[in-house]
Amino acid sequence: MARPALAQSSGRLDGIARGFAQACHQARSRAEAEKAAEYLAQDATVSYSQMALNGQKRSESGDWRVLVKMLERTYRDTSQVVKYDYRGVKFDDQLGNWGVVSYQADYEILKGGLVAAKGTETITLTCRQVDGHWVVADVHSTSIETERYRGVCACEVFTADPASYSSKTLAPNGKSYQTYLSEFGFSECDRASQTFLIKTDGNVYRWHINGEVHQLASDADCNQAPSVLFLGLATNRPDVVRLIVEKHLLQDHCSVVSLKK
Repeated sequence: MARPALAQSSGRLDGIARGFAQACHQARSRAEAEKAAEYLAQDATVSYSQMALNGQKRSESGDWRVLVKMLERTYRDTSQVVKYDYRGVKFDDQLGNWGVVSYQADYEILKGGLVAAKGTETITLTCRQVDGHWVVADVHSTSIETERYRGVCACEVFTADPASYSSKTLAPNGKSYQTYLSEFGFSECDRASQTFLIKTDGNVYRWHINGEVHQLASDADCNQAPSVLFLGLATNRPDVVRLIVEKHLLQDHCSVVSLKK
């Protein structure tokens, strides 16, 4: 993969910061991602760290290709829209032919038109002057998630007997994670067809041995009640609980629910 042509700036450090930020935030294609990489010198280094609200950390470092890869990862995820609000330069200094400038940008991640997460990105550019022009020699990005409204949830399922299950689900709820508890009662409707009725939190569901899980009306019983909503397929009772939590009870908080072993 060929190195993109070098973009140079003869202006102030805050100018190259704004130009670089704009190029990154507007990248929606491979060509536009490489356009942002044109601010970097041939031997530039790039590192970034992402800090999630749940305490997880993701880091990567390398040359200009890391920047292109990071931008591609953002615009290729068609399930979300990322909006940035450039907050301006927080620090800049020039020492001889070297300059350092740091800026911040707030971001919002929207999924299905709803805000899934918010956070702040801090970018530090170390630049050097070459023939009167600034080029970026090093990029360091730290992204800190400050709010999470929808994402991956962790669910624990407990049982005392085959007819009674309980769930404990950790789900994002704004500036923190919240634990949600539910009780599930399983009753056999038809031994021959192996159909079960599940009740929890005022809701009623039907699970057939072929795996289908349906939400029913809240007053439904074992008679042939019509399906209100097909939730998906589940292979066993803990998986039924997980599916109901993900697709109905906590659907506004959980994009995916994973069972904790």
